[in-house]
Amino acid sequence: MTIHDLYGYIGENDIEIACTVVEKCLNMQAEAHESSYIGEYYKFGDFKENFTLQNNYDEFEQEWMEEEFQEYPILLYANKPSNAHAVEKQLLGTGKFKLLRRKER
Repeated sequence: MTIHDLYGYIGENDIEIACTVVEKCLNMQAEAHESSYIGEYYKFGDFKENFTLQNNYDEFEQEWMEEEFQEYPILLYANKPSNAHAVEKQLLGTGKFKLLRRKER
């Protein structure tokens, strides 16, 4: 079974601050990226388990990445976390993230 989680960041609309929270929480180093599609974003992990931190609103396209979650300015996608429940507990324990969606395949 593969799990894909989506978390919303609760706090200021500052992706660098959110990145620091994730780095400390998951004990992972972020790698900054830039994309014409999603703008500035951060990747954590590897091909087996990876996390993507990005803004929910694309200023250039003037559209939401996850329209149903507009109250969360920053999103964290957790793709195939090796222990999804432990990751959930760590992220929720910061008081800065909320689990918005979990897909199990």
